[in-house]
Amino acid sequence: MPKTELVLSSATTFFTGRLEAAFRRAKKHGFRYLEILPYRWTTPEEVLALEKKYDIQVAGIHLPLWWHKTYWQLLREPTGLFEKIFNFTVQFYLNGAAKNTAWKILEALPAERPYLLFHANLISEMDRDKLAELKKKYNVVIENIPPLMAKTRPEWDLLEIKKNAPPVMDPAHYGPLRPELPDIYRQVLPNIVHIGYEHGFFFQHDLPNEKEFTALRHLLQIHSPRYLVLETYPWISVKKGKQVMEKLVREL
Repeated sequence: MPKTELVLSSATTFFTGRLEAAFRRAKKHGFRYLEILPYRWTTPEEVLALEKKYDIQVAGIHLPLWWHKTYWQLLREPTGLFEKIFNFTVQFYLNGAAKNTAWKILEALPAERPYLLFHANLISEMDRDKLAELKKKYNVVIENIPPLMAKTRPEWDLLEIKKNAPPVMDPAHYGPLRPELPDIYRQVLPNIVHIGYEHGFFFQHDLPNEKEFTALRHLLQIHSPRYLVLETYPWISVKKGKQVMEKLVREL
């Protein structure tokens, strides 16, 4: 069985303005792979140059949270002030998935076949023909979103997600301590697992606490994913995150 590779998400350097910060942080902490969420000004040439400069490969590309929304639509959503500010900032830096620079970057990385990650709600926003077309061209994977944010069951139910494309499991989105999760994991056998736990609005994408760590370790002992992705936010220590990941992998 291939060993589990550790991947750093560029979420750890959100809003720094340039993607190089993510490559630099990955190199500093000994990561060989990155999952990137490209800024609207990120170019394919920049990504290729950064891969060469830092000797780090883009394992996957994470699309933005929505397919296409205007600032007016974001303003009208029933969210609090902090969520609106965050969503406006995301829109400014990333644009919607339909216009994100990920598509041009994918064309520059054909041989490496990075996975193309959709949040499950994006799949609900496109028709079946569009999804089928993308699956033929790219290595499409789908990440579950939290049930409270989902409009339909296939947006959070990993077994439903698996019917459309290989699932990316985010235990924090599903409910990391839900008793049925090990059985779901055993049926899904995801090749990509995200680490980024929710401990309140100001502690989103955090490291797992003791109970969450134990639950995640149990999942990974059932099945070792190909990629274990650290998807924390900039104020969370990447050094500590890497230590958590290494401890998990040692105990597989």
